[in-house]
Amino acid sequence: MNDLPSVCDNHTNFFYSVLDMPSEELGASAYRKYDIEAWMPGRGSWGEVSSLSNCTDFQSRRLHVRYRPSKSDIPTELPASAPASLPFIHTLNGTAAAIPRLIVALLENGVFFSKDGTPAGLSLPVALKPFWLSRHHGRNVIRWDS
Repeated sequence: MNDLPSVCDNHTNFFYSVLDMPSEELGASAYRKYDIEAWMPGRGSWGEVSSLSNCTDFQSRRLHVRYRPSKSDIPTELPASAPASLPFIHTLNGTAAAIPRLIVALLENGVFFSKDGTPAGLSLPVALKPFWLSRHHGRNVIRWDS
């Protein structure tokens, strides 16, 4: 969960903020939650583009999902109060990318202007280049930034 900022640093060309959400902002299932917000100049504010929650065993208890520990994880002598059943797994619940808001952030932060103030093109992260389907048609409006 703590590697989220390094992914953004290496692959985006916009300002972002990682928020460790306070407990009053968490849903019933979340023990801890991180949000990544991107600056959206058109809004004049930040917009959430990704989210990740540690739900501990809340979801797995409702789904009855358990795991069998390996032999090395089981102590040789179990205390008298040890549960006889298998432990519940812990789950993460995340939104990899809120695509519409991510596109807005890329477009609004990536536009560059000519000397007369008109939009001249778009600067996009080089990580997106393999997915770009457009071919050049006389104007080179995309600039790939690394």
